[in-house]
Amino acid sequence: MFDRAAYMKEWGKKNPKKVRAIARRYYLKHRKKRLGDTRAYYKKNRSVVLEKMHGIHLRKRLRLERATPEVVAWYKSLLKEQGGVCAICKRPPMKHRLAVDHNHKTNEIRGLLCARCNRGIGLFFDDQAMFLRAADYLEGKNITCAHAGIMS
Repeated sequence: MFDRAAYMKEWGKKNPKKVRAIARRYYLKHRKKRLGDTRAYYKKNRSVVLEKMHGIHLRKRLRLERATPEVVAWYKSLLKEQGGVCAICKRPPMKHRLAVDHNHKTNEIRGLLCARCNRGIGLFFDDQAMFLRAADYLEGKNITCAHAGIMS
């Protein structure tokens, strides 16, 4: 008896370039429908997709190939506690994972930050007084520059 499934599997192993070409032609022919289906699935199952993104590939994304499961579980719980977003700007991570922010004097962990906020804190040397002066500056308070009124 002829086993079509076994034959096709064997043919696919022997002809990987043809299999890719067939798959590519199919994708291009049905591209709009596939993209629409993908978008609809994402809208309907956003939380599931994000959980998979943060769960299944977490070790790879965190570069934790050798990390213990406890460390990965700890990071996931902290990420869930923060709602999957940066502790400062409240935006979800885009390209890179959220960094674990800590106090450099006490080594106490403060939370998870996006790359931009983490860099910003570092540029201010973790100095609260400097942050407050920057906030005053942005609000237009305590401006001592002689040319401060020219721009407004």
